[in-house]
Amino acid sequence: MKNCLLIFLILFTQIVFSQGKDNNVLTVEIDEIDIKPEFPGGVVKMYDFIGENFKMTENKEGIKGKISVSFFVETDGSITDIKIIRDIGHGTGDEVIRVVKMFPKWKSGEKKGEKIRAQYIMPIVIN
Repeated sequence: MKNCLLIFLILFTQIVFSQGKDNNVLTVEIDEIDIKPEFPGGVVKMYDFIGENFKMTENKEGIKGKISVSFFVETDGSITDIKIIRDIGHGTGDEVIRVVKMFPKWKSGEKKGEKIRAQYIMPIVIN
């Protein structure tokens, strides 16, 4: 991958779903979701997309660590409310936000046949 960037999928990706009226947030266990939100083509394609688009700044080739990003997958598949939860510095958090903003529309999550707004928390490991 470009700039010696290797991205690995962490075994546990936390997904918290929210839905409700009057902006109430309901946290639902992952097993209670009928259809989870999904990047077009699946998780491997998502990490390939990140690897192809993530650009390290010059002279930062030795940076290693884990970045965690949170965002919402809306009922129409768009990505909103992107936030860095864990950063390793050197502009990596800003770069992850830039790449996530480039994501194509996702397949939205569903519960009981209705599309739901879903929070997705994703780890990215840089080696």
